[in-house]
Amino acid sequence: MRAYRDDHHAQSVKQRPGRAAVPSAAAGILALQRMVGNAEVARSITRAIPVQRAVTLQSDDGASVLTDRDVCDLLVEEGGSAIPFAVVGLMSQENAIGDSHALYARAQQLAATAEPEPTIEDYFASVVQQRSAQASTQAAVWEVEYDQIARLLADTRVNVDQDDLEHVQDEGIATSGLATCVAVGLTARRGPTRYSALAHWSTITSPRSLFRTIEDSFTGDQDDWPRLNQMDSVKYFAVGGSRDSMKEQAELLEYMIRTGRTTAGVKMVNDEHLRDRGKIVVIDNAGHIFYGVTPD
Repeated sequence: MRAYRDDHHAQSVKQRPGRAAVPSAAAGILALQRMVGNAEVARSITRAIPVQRAVTLQSDDGASVLTDRDVCDLLVEEGGSAIPFAVVGLMSQENAIGDSHALYARAQQLAATAEPEPTIEDYFASVVQQRSAQASTQAAVWEVEYDQIARLLADTRVNVDQDDLEHVQDEGIATSGLATCVAVGLTARRGPTRYSALAHWSTITSPRSLFRTIEDSFTGDQDDWPRLNQMDSVKYFAVGGSRDSMKEQAELLEYMIRTGRTTAGVKMVNDEHLRDRGKIVVIDNAGHIFYGVTPD
C-alpha cells in the first residue's frame, strides 16, 4: 500500500514595485480635479460610472475580489453550507469586505433576511450534477443491492484503506467505508491484460496531486508494468461521496473535465437520505464498476 501525497502549495502573486502609467482617462480626471476640485469630480464620476458590486476578501496577501463561486467556497469552508444562496447576492450588493471570518459572520447575519432555499449546499448539488453529466460520457456505474456488493467485496482480494492507493493486474479491486470520501482511479488495457488503480480519496489532497499519484503507478518502473502512454482505453472513475463533500466533488470533476480525462464512470452519491450511509465500490477484473450503500 502507498499513501498518496499532496504537493500542491498555494502561491501568492507579488506585484512589481514602481509607479504605473496614468491612463488618458485618469489624466483627464486629474485635470478636472485641478480645475473644479475633488468633491465635484467625485460626484460627476459617481453619476457617470455604474457601481460594480462585489465581495472582497482581505488576507495577509492583500485584497481579492471574489466571484459568487468563490464566496460559496469560502462559506462552505467556514461551515456555512446551510446558509441561503441568496445571501451571496446580498453580500455583493453591499460590497461586503473583510477576512474569511468577518465575511462568514456577515453571511450569518444576512441569512435571517434571505429566502431560506435554495441553500449553498443546494447550489453545490446542482454544480456536481452538471459536472457529472459533463464527465460521464456514455460509461456506466452499476448500483447493486447491499447483499450483492458485500459478496463482490468479499470475493475481491485487494480492499483499499482510507487515504491509500493500490493497483492490480487482471483482478478486481475495491474499497469500503466511503462516507464523504470518493473512490477515484483508472482502468486500462495493454493487449489482453487489464490494469486498474484505485485511491480511497478523503478529499484532503488536491485533485491534481491525487491524479499524479494514481498515474505514478504506471511509470514503467515496475517489472512487467507498462507506462500509461503504452496502454489502450485508459479511463478514469469517481464514485462515492455525500452531501458533506460536494464542494470537493465539484473541484474533482472540474479538474477531470479541464484535463480531458475520459471516464469509465462517474457517480456522486448525494441523496439526502444517504448522507450518513457508507458506500462500497468494486472494480471487477473486466473493469466494470459497481457500488452499493450500507443499510441504515
